[in-house]
Amino acid sequence: MNSSVVILLPNIHRNAQPVTELLARQDFYASYLRKYSDTQFRKPLVIISGANNIADFENIEVHSISSKPINVSVFALKSLKVIKGILPNPGSLVAGTPFQPFLIALILKLFIPRTKIHTAIHGEIGALKRGGLSNLLKLSFLRLFLRRAHSVRFVSRKQAEDARMFVKLSKVKTFIAPVPYIADSAGSNKLNTSSLIAFVGRIQQERGVEEWMEVVEPFGREQLMIIGEGPLAQTMKTTLLGATFTGALTNKEVQGKWTEIGVLLSTAPYESYGLAMREALLHGVPIVSKENAGAIELEQRYPNLIKLYRTKDQAQQYLKGFLEKPLDKKEFESFRKDFFAEQDESLIRLAKVWLNEV
Repeated sequence: MNSSVVILLPNIHRNAQPVTELLARQDFYASYLRKYSDTQFRKPLVIISGANNIADFENIEVHSISSKPINVSVFALKSLKVIKGILPNPGSLVAGTPFQPFLIALILKLFIPRTKIHTAIHGEIGALKRGGLSNLLKLSFLRLFLRRAHSVRFVSRKQAEDARMFVKLSKVKTFIAPVPYIADSAGSNKLNTSSLIAFVGRIQQERGVEEWMEVVEPFGREQLMIIGEGPLAQTMKTTLLGATFTGALTNKEVQGKWTEIGVLLSTAPYESYGLAMREALLHGVPIVSKENAGAIELEQRYPNLIKLYRTKDQAQQYLKGFLEKPLDKKEFESFRKDFFAEQDESLIRLAKVWLNEV
């Protein structure tokens, strides 16, 4: 059995997450490959472009084939050269997304026919139905080519159910493995008395920024904290004068901010998993969220910790409720216990799939 793994991350600089943090996540995945491999472990080969001066990692071997952005064909050809020099016949090609990295994996498979392609879908496929040429092309690509994958990883059950409505995956191995939370701690059990309402994430249209500003309009600007950066950051700063803007923060810095937050408000119309929402609950911060796949799945299991709204007035009422009567952090213990147990289980499953042992 060939358990060697190559992970493809083209044009890594375009990712919303800092390069070091994205690679640290790959290293975290690889730690499970090391732990659960039935054969002699070999560090996964991670091939990237769009960055250089990469730090060393314990469980992965990173190769930057270009410090600048490069197109699909160039990345594929340069990757093939690296692979043939280090892992001539890898058992698995892991495509970080089902679009550009997946297309590169399909090209590489022409030269490495016995390899298996594994990919992941992080967003809601339903969001591609909103229209526009770009979304139409992406949806058409998924319908045509995703069936050629050996496995497709989803980040939530609801996301997987919705995806099957748009893409035929009957002959493809599918499994659930959320984006992992990597941290040394997850808050304390002290009562949360903060009155801050927070936005956490990239400040862009897809996050429902306009709606977020409308919902918080009745609240004092000193009660608002916006964590993140993005194309609509200046719009928020102009509209919400007096609010706290932190700019882009590292994962570790964000974790330090949760103790200052009273409620997380999420207005994203499409959210497949909502890592920020899970981080909030891990730190004892309740959530008011627009109905989306990730929020619905959470609310079904933990209705006291997250409230879903359909109207602006409803969202404001829920925010006031959480701020006026804070939840005891002991109410979050069940979520924490479930979260880490399920994360460990899902990462073991991911390792077995990538290692071609299931």
